[in-house]
Amino acid sequence: MGIKQLVVWTTTLSLLFLWGCNKKKPEGIDTAAQTSITITNPIKNSQMLEDSFLKIEVSHLDAAKKIKKLAFYFDQKYIGSDIYPPFEFIQSNISIAPGIHYIHVEALDENNVILCVDSATLNAYELRSKYFGNFNFKIHETSRGGVYPKVDTFYEYQGVIKEFEYTDYSYYYFQQKWTNTYHKRLLTIYYSKNTNIISEVKENGKIDKQLPTHKYQIGQFSDENNLYFEIGSGGLGGGYDYEVIGSRL
Repeated sequence: MGIKQLVVWTTTLSLLFLWGCNKKKPEGIDTAAQTSITITNPIKNSQMLEDSFLKIEVSHLDAAKKIKKLAFYFDQKYIGSDIYPPFEFIQSNISIAPGIHYIHVEALDENNVILCVDSATLNAYELRSKYFGNFNFKIHETSRGGVYPKVDTFYEYQGVIKEFEYTDYSYYYFQQKWTNTYHKRLLTIYYSKNTNIISEVKENGKIDKQLPTHKYQIGQFSDENNLYFEIGSGGLGGGYDYEVIGSRL
């Protein structure tokens, strides 16, 4: 090999070596600088009782600390933001009607540029409606104490369990309006002629109610077709008690 050829070959190797050292890395995202968010509450595709307060919680990966604000949307409507980790949104006066709802969260930088997003759906359900319908009620009415007339009798009545309406207060056994609860969570049980009880039903089916002294209401749906409750009123001298068994017709 001549000196000229050797110089050319050596120079070529040197250029190839330098090119290999300076070659750019394949394009990609630096994992240490990734930004991402994940809605952790409510759990995606979860169920929620209607009119429950809305709480959105978000976890984030932000090694470069680019996220400066999270913007929250409910059913495509902006509902608020948070600038302090851990990012979350809580609001009690958003009416969550039965049905499918959508949550969308955007992570923004200091210039309000969207860095990343996450979305979730939830299904809000109405707890009361599965209990609505026509029922047969078996009532055991008794008296206690010195009240008169004395009573110890059984009878039946074909009544109804329905969505609460304000007119139901006219026939309410306890003659006391409900407070500190959403009226749309109440149901009305017409268990006797022109007589009802109005109750909020819990997720376990209970229809207990806190009442003044000498009055009580305890009971529970064992399932959507059957319930049992006891109610009573009176005073120190005595009163009247009712045991009621209801079965769907």
